[in-house]
Formats: sequence, C-alpha cells, structure tokens
Amino acid sequence: MKVEKIDLTGFRGLRGESFTLDDLTVFEGEMGTGKTSKLLSILFCLTGSSPHGLNLDELINSNTDSMRVSALITLNGAIYSLERKKRRRVPVSFSIKPEDVRLPPLDIGIFIEGRQIADLFMGGPTERALKLDTLLGISEYDQRVSQLTPAAAERRISELEKQRERVDGTRQSIERLKEVDDRLIVLQKRSEEVKLALSSMETEYLHAKALLADDEDSMKKDAMLLGKKQMLQDALRKSDNIPKFPSKLAQELKEHEAKWNALQTRKTFLEAATETLNIEGKQVNQLKLCPLCGAFITDNALAKFEHYDRDYKDVTREIMEFKEAVEAKRNQFGKAQIDKERADLLSSQIDTIRAEIRSLEADINVTGNLDSARKTSQRYRELMKQVEEIDSTSRNLEDQKRTLESIRADLIDSGYADLEGKISRLRRLASDIRSVKLVMIDALNEIRKERITKLRDSFKETFKKIYPYERFTDVDFETSFSRGRESLLVRGKLGESWILASQMSTGENVAMSFALLFAINNMEKAPIILLDEPEEGLDDNGIRGLADTLNGLSEITQVVVATRSHLLASFLGHINS
Repeated sequence: MKVEKIDLTGFRGLRGESFTLDDLTVFEGEMGTGKTSKLLSILFCLTGSSPHGLNLDELINSNTDSMRVSALITLNGAIYSLERKKRRRVPVSFSIKPEDVRLPPLDIGIFIEGRQIADLFMGGPTERALKLDTLLGISEYDQRVSQLTPAAAERRISELEKQRERVDGTRQSIERLKEVDDRLIVLQKRSEEVKLALSSMETEYLHAKALLADDEDSMKKDAMLLGKKQMLQDALRKSDNIPKFPSKLAQELKEHEAKWNALQTRKTFLEAATETLNIEGKQVNQLKLCPLCGAFITDNALAKFEHYDRDYKDVTREIMEFKEAVEAKRNQFGKAQIDKERADLLSSQIDTIRAEIRSLEADINVTGNLDSARKTSQRYRELMKQVEEIDSTSRNLEDQKRTLESIRADLIDSGYADLEGKISRLRRLASDIRSVKLVMIDALNEIRKERITKLRDSFKETFKKIYPYERFTDVDFETSFSRGRESLLVRGKLGESWILASQMSTGENVAMSFALLFAINNMEKAPIILLDEPEEGLDDNGIRGLADTLNGLSEITQVVVATRSHLLASFLGHINS
C-alpha cells in the first residue's frame, strides 16, 4: 500500500492544503510551519485516531467547526480514495471507494515522535519494556492464535445441552398432560356441584343477609352495653376502696373546737388582767386601789388577783398541749370530708351508668335467628370462595394444557436424536480446535525463536549506523514475559559489563529505540511510518546514520518525515519544505 496524495481542509493550522507523497517524503521547516500537522492529518485519515493526549476536536481549526482529510491510495495496482470527516462533538465519519476494499491493519503505532522515542526504554527498576505486540502489527500471529478458540463451539454445545434438558423435561411434561386432563374433569364436576348448592340456598342467604343488616345496630348497642357494664364495675370497685365517713367525727370535732375556744377566751381574759394589774412595774401585792374603778382592794380580792399569773401560765401550757389534738382532729375531718365527696360523686356516676345500662338493655332487640343467619352467610361465602378457587385452578390447568400440547408438538419437530448427533460432532470439533491451537502455539514459538535471532542481527547492524561510536563494544536485548506478553529489554556492553537503558544517555536511548524499531520493521513491514522530528537527541554522526537507515527503510516501507534539521533533510535527499 502507498499513499499518493492528501487533501485536507480545517485541519489544525492548515485551513486548506493538498500535497503528494513519495516512498520517502520529508517536510522540513521551523516550528509553526505545519509539518507535524501534515503527519497528523495522514494519521487521522488512515486510522481515525490521534496521538495520546490529543482530543480529535483539538485537531479542528479554530476558525471552523469541522475538518476533512481525504487520501488517494495505491493498493495492488489499483487506486482507492478514502475520506474522514469530523465535526466538533460529533463522531468521525468514514467513507472509501470502492467500498469493498480491505486496507492493511493500521493503528497509532505508525506515528513515532522523536521526543518520545527514547521513552521506550526509560523507566523504573524493572525498565519500561518495549512490547513486541504494540509495534507495527508484530502481534498479528499471536492474535490469530488467540482467535483460534473452541469457545464458540463450547457455547453452542452448552446451548444444545440446555435444549436437550428442555426436551427431556418436555417428554416428562407430556406424561403430565393426561393428569391435567383428569384434574380438569374432576374440577368441572366439583364446580357444577358447588354452583348448584349456591343456587339452592340463594333465597335463604338473601334473608340472612337482610337480617344481619337489621341487626347491625343491635350489635353496636351490645358493644356499648359491654362497655357500660365494665365502667360500672370499675366505679363500684373504686367506691368500695373509699373509707366510710366516721359517724361521731363531727361531734368530736365540735367538742374539740368548743374546748379550744374556751381556752382561748380564758387566755385572753388572763392576759388582760395580768397586763392591767402589773401597772408601772408594780407587783400585785403592792396594789391598794383598783386600777379600773379606784376602789379599795380587799385582802380576799388581792389574793385572787395573785392567782391570775399562775392561771395564765397554766392555760398557755394547756393550749400548747391541746393544739396538736385540735389540728389532728381537723385534718382527720377534712380528709373524711374529701372521701365523702368522692364517694358521693362516684355514687352519682354509678346511678347514671346503671340508668344507661337499663336503657340499653331495654332498647336492644335480641333476634333469636341471628346465629342461624350468621351460619348461612358464612356457608354461602365459603361456597363462593370454592367457586373462585376452582375457576382459578381450572384456568391455570387450561394454560398448562395448552403449553404441554405446544411442547408435545415441538418435541415431534425438534428431532431429539439429531440433538445428540450435533452435540457429539461439536465436541469433536472443540477437541480438534484445541489440538490445532497447541500445534500452532508450538510452531509460533519456533518461528519466534528464529525471528528473535534475525531481529538481534538486524538490531546490532542498524545500531552501528545510527550510533557510529566505540563506547559500546556490543548491544543486545533479552526477551521476557510479563502478564502473558513478550517484551524486550535492551542493554549495551561497556568493556566487560552490561548496562541497561536507564543508565544510558538520551541520544543512546534514541539510537537503541530506532535501531530496534527499524529492525522489527524489516521483519514485519508496516505500510507506512510517520516520523516527527526523529533527530531529537542525535548528534551529526547519529543523524547521518539515521538518514542512511531511513533511506534503506523507504525501499520496503513508505516513510514520511517531519524535521527541523536541514542536515537530516539533505542526507535524505527528498525535501518538501
């Protein structure tokens, strides 16, 4: 395959451009001249993708909302045209004429950026291995082997085995068809019997229904009557718990109050007499005249006055002693009075509840046939439920019957014996595929060994061209497997010691990467390679060796180079400024 011409509009900074391509095409220029954009337009046209880190919408020119790239391609002597279009936030559209052409598989690997080529071998302690199956379609054989799998046959076997299980179940289901028919006959007979019973008791049920409806009010009053009787029991229980009012308590309190009042009166009199007689601090025995009337006080009267002071003290003491008794009697009377009021209130409530109970009992119309009516209604509802259950079961059995009849027809058409034959043949096919795959894996391993040997020779030869120095006495690589994928670890020999890529300079890594890349391409030719500034990291001698390698590579692969190096462009001899 060879790309002859590219036409584009709205691609990055190239609003509209057309250019032709040779076996080796070089775009030389300073930064911003559009050389990398031309490489990216070819990549987009052939693969519909962009390098990592670039969104396709970012490739559209800022002055438009869409881009288009078309190409003329020569393949097996015929010319084809293909075109890709992209609008912002809209998927890529693709067309090719003639439509039946099949292009070689191409992916992002055909675009190689010089600033990143050295990263193929730079990394951490385990080194970033160069994956054989990610460069230029080298994994094609592995993909073909991996695609050779008995999985499809095994899936089909599983489907047929499930079908066979269904057929086996179908054969058992057919045996149940007669059981379903027999059950339907029994249910039909039972349904007729129940419906006849319902019809015979229709009049009796309607009468019972009316009777129960009329009795609904009585049932409510029954419930109210039960509630009232419960309230009466609660009120009587509370009344019994209230102490009875002591019959003599009022008289006893009255006597205590009378005695208390008499003592208070006596105390008041004695206080007044004592204060009156004790005038100006004189003692009673010193008085000669009555302080009130001025009359002469006799000895008998004076002796009587002398007892007032002692009487006052005696009365005061008696009042203090009697006070607690009066207070206790008053409290006892107050509590008894409260209990009496509660008892009177409860008595009134009890009378009211009893009156309500008598009224409800007189108002309730007890119907003697209620039990019979309830039984009749219950029996009628049970028969109705039986009819519904019989009808539901019959419908389910009818559905089962139709399903079983359909299954019986399918069994006749399915060809049970043919299922067994298909399963047997597919099992033999799956076994044969597994055997062939093992043989192919063994053959591929042999081929890989041969290819690795050829790759090693080509790698060493190419490296010497790009790196014409005596620092390394030898270069080599070793293969390893990581997660089931084969990788290469490159190394260089300094004297008697070998160093890994992480210990090399950037230029040495670039030389190693290009040498291995071109060596692989010699074995697994890519239709086209797009190189963006491959001279990065190389000195003049390295650029000269790179140009020599690219000139040789262009004889088997179409090469397109974008470079800022006039030296590389002059060595290549194909300049499209």
